[in-house]
Amino acid sequence: MKKLIYLFLLVSSYVSKAQLNNEALKNTKPNHYYFNKKNVVHLEQLAYLRNNEYFELIHPGATFFGTQIKTTVDIKTRSRDNRFNLQLGGFLQQDFGGKNGGLKLLPLITTSFTDSHTLIQFGAINSHVNHGMHDAMLSYENALTNAIEYGALYKRTNSKHKLETWLEWRSAMDIKTQEQEKIIWGISSALNYSKANMLLSFPFQNTIYHAGGQGLASHVVTRINSMLGAEINLKKSWKIGQLIFTGIDNSVNKSQAFSQGYAFYSYISFAHKNHLLHSGFWQGHQYVSTLGNGIFTNVNILYPYANMQNRRLIAMRYNYSKPINEYYQFDFRFEPLYNLENKDISHSASLFFKAFWN
Repeated sequence: MKKLIYLFLLVSSYVSKAQLNNEALKNTKPNHYYFNKKNVVHLEQLAYLRNNEYFELIHPGATFFGTQIKTTVDIKTRSRDNRFNLQLGGFLQQDFGGKNGGLKLLPLITTSFTDSHTLIQFGAINSHVNHGMHDAMLSYENALTNAIEYGALYKRTNSKHKLETWLEWRSAMDIKTQEQEKIIWGISSALNYSKANMLLSFPFQNTIYHAGGQGLASHVVTRINSMLGAEINLKKSWKIGQLIFTGIDNSVNKSQAFSQGYAFYSYISFAHKNHLLHSGFWQGHQYVSTLGNGIFTNVNILYPYANMQNRRLIAMRYNYSKPINEYYQFDFRFEPLYNLENKDISHSASLFFKAFWN
C-alpha cells in the first residue's frame, strides 16, 4: 500500500517537480492527515519572501513579502465511502507594504467528489502549482499573486496516466468600471511508463486565456499556449527532459508585438534528499505567455514595446525543501539566469515557510 501511495504522488506531481519541489506552495493539506475524521477545522499559514532581481523591461524585478492564512472546515457525508465533501472557510493575505495595507480577504466554498483515482471540484478549486504546470505555462508566482481560483476542476490519475482540466472564472464583466470578464481554461496531462528504476513521461499541457465582454471599450483577447514533451526519471534522482512550447494570439485585434511563437526547453535535474539542482536551456522565438513566468516570454504583456524576437536563457535552479515534521515545511530556492542575447545575469531568491495549525 505504501508503494502504491508513493507512486500515485510521484506521478501526479511529476511535471512540476521536474523544475522545483512546490509542496510548500500547494494550497491543500495532504489528505492522509485527516482522511478518517469528520467536520474538522484546518488552519494553515504561508509566510513568503521572494525577490526577483531581473534587469530588463520584458520582466522587471519585483519583491513579494507577506503572509497568507487559510482556514477551512471539512463537512463530509455520513456515507461509508465519504466521497462527497463540502469545505467552508476563508482566505486572508497581507502583502507587506501594499496598497490599503495589502489586505485581501476571500471566501472559500468548495464542493468535491473523490474516489481512489478521481477528483471533481466546484467552487474554490485547487489552484496554481497544484495543476502541475510548467513555469513557462503557469508561473508558480501565482501562489502569491492569485492564490485562490474559482471555477470547476476534474482530475483523474493512475500509475499510467494523469489528466487534469479546469475552468477558472477570474473576473466578471462590469460595464460601469469597464472591467473585462477573464476566463481561463487549462489542461495538464501525461502518459507514464515505469520499469524498474525508470519512469518515462510524455506530458501535454494547454491553456486558453480569454478576456472580453459585450459593450466594453477594451478589445477581446484570446491567447492559447501549449506544451508537449518527453521526460525521463532515472533512479528517482536524475531527470532529463525536452519540452516544446507554442503561443498563439487568436485575438481579432492584436495588442502584442507577436501573434505566433514557439520555444524549446532542454533540462537536466538531480535530486538528493531535500536538495534539487536544475539546469536548463531555453530558446524562444516570438513566444508569448500571458500566464507563465514573464522571464520566459519574448514580450512584456503590460508594456508590449518591450520585446525581442529571440530569447536564449541558461537557467539554473537550486531548491532546498525540507518538511520539518508533518506540520511544518521550509523551502529555499535560488534561481540565476544568464541571457545569451543581452549578456546579462539575473537571479531570484525565495524563502517560504508553511505551517499547519490543527
